[in-house]
Amino acid sequence: MRILLINPQISWQTDTGLKLIRTRTFSDYLGIRYIASFLEEKGHHVDIIDSHFEEISEEELFKRCGADKWDMYGISFVEPIVDLAMSLGKYIKEINPEGLLLIGGYGATLCGEMLLKDFPFIDAAILGEGELTLGEIVDKVDSGNGWHEVEGIMFLKDGIINKTPPRQLIQDIDSMPWPTRGPMEHYGGKANIIASRGCYGVCSYCCINEFYKRTPGKKVRIRKAEKVVDEMEYLHKNFNIDHVSFVDDNFTGILKIDKTWAQTFVDEMNRRNLHMSWGIQARANDIEEEVFSLLYRGGLRIVSLGIETDIERVMKLFKTGTTREIHRKSIEILRKLNFQLFVEMIMFEPTTTLEEIKQNINFLEEINIHDIYRQNIVSTYPRLAIFRGLPLIEEYKKIANLYDSGYRIDYEFNDERVQKLYDIINKWQVLNEETISLHNGYLHYRASTLGMVGLSIEAVKLCKQYLKFDLNFIKDAVTLIMKKPQISNGDMDYFIEGYVEGVEDIKNRFLVIYEKIYAKALSDNP
Repeated sequence: MRILLINPQISWQTDTGLKLIRTRTFSDYLGIRYIASFLEEKGHHVDIIDSHFEEISEEELFKRCGADKWDMYGISFVEPIVDLAMSLGKYIKEINPEGLLLIGGYGATLCGEMLLKDFPFIDAAILGEGELTLGEIVDKVDSGNGWHEVEGIMFLKDGIINKTPPRQLIQDIDSMPWPTRGPMEHYGGKANIIASRGCYGVCSYCCINEFYKRTPGKKVRIRKAEKVVDEMEYLHKNFNIDHVSFVDDNFTGILKIDKTWAQTFVDEMNRRNLHMSWGIQARANDIEEEVFSLLYRGGLRIVSLGIETDIERVMKLFKTGTTREIHRKSIEILRKLNFQLFVEMIMFEPTTTLEEIKQNINFLEEINIHDIYRQNIVSTYPRLAIFRGLPLIEEYKKIANLYDSGYRIDYEFNDERVQKLYDIINKWQVLNEETISLHNGYLHYRASTLGMVGLSIEAVKLCKQYLKFDLNFIKDAVTLIMKKPQISNGDMDYFIEGYVEGVEDIKNRFLVIYEKIYAKALSDNP
């Protein structure tokens, strides 16, 4: 059977629609790539369109999907891209009505019933992990048998939603073939990888637990350390990969569950003389100096730390299991060990007060966020996205102003002053779009790879300056609204104008660095 698997995400955006296309940062999407390798191992022909990884436009995405006719299509769906994903699905069914159209991913599991009712051209929603379910569907179709009894699906028949029994989670993920990789030229020396699936946490704002709760079986499953190093070595030798990002649901959960994993992993890396760097996302309460010192010796260099909030009330609401003391201790350890650090925050949630935002800003100043030159711009930190099925919704119904917004739950801030601040930041983002893109383009890394060490240092310094400038803007905006809660749109614009010259100067200096890098790249590859 011929199958097309699609990740239609063409860019990453802020809540206000500001596009943040981070070249190569997110690398290949493993969800569809694991499914592809599983189906290929069964003898099927699988094509992949990984839109963000391949950096293709929406126009190119539709063109490629319409260039041929496949027997089955699988679209990976998350709620923020519902319009794009469903427009693509409708287009596919119009040009190839006989092709089987399946929707998978978090969105299909959490919103499957709504999807099928709103978009009846979908043949089925895949619930939970997709490999075994898709494999069985393909086998059924290939042999001419019906597929509607396959476990782990939802479909619409005669206007009625039908749901089959849930499918067990894959318990031995090392039994799965490695994900199918794309062309080498798309990687640029970086790739994604996983060492586990599942998370031990119970964070109330996160989709992961709800996704896994709906399918039976042990939730957290860990790959053998040796097998992970095998895959890294393969990527290094065959794709010239020198850095991998672990995109596990919770990499540091491995270290809590299996106390020997880290030592085995580091021993394997050293035994093979495999000099690759790697990065992870981490929970603040999982940072232990001894363990992370060991991981550093095995190549760990980048840690994205999920702080989310420094407000004790919100930590309890989010069920993060952390405290303000844990936040500071984890950052202290990571800095002491010389890791490149990202601090991830959710600055806005429905019940946030302006005083709490000020407290979070004070925290960012306290930890010298502007010294973390790879850090995302503070003004682009997202507001909390509330998706259907999250346990937090029931709590918010008691204390927040929620309203239905289709495939996500939207809200008004309880504190009207917070909305004023959010409006100012939205305007600031629009003004800063080009500067943000340049900052997020990792110019220091590009300059370094071209041997332009001095320019790389200059880019690092400029990133730090921009981060401080951006944080000061938000800090000043908070102070302004505290003094003038009923600020008008005109006064907002007047306030922002005071920062235009500064941000224009930073943007122009970024552009000079970019042009030097571009010229060097052209001279090296005429």
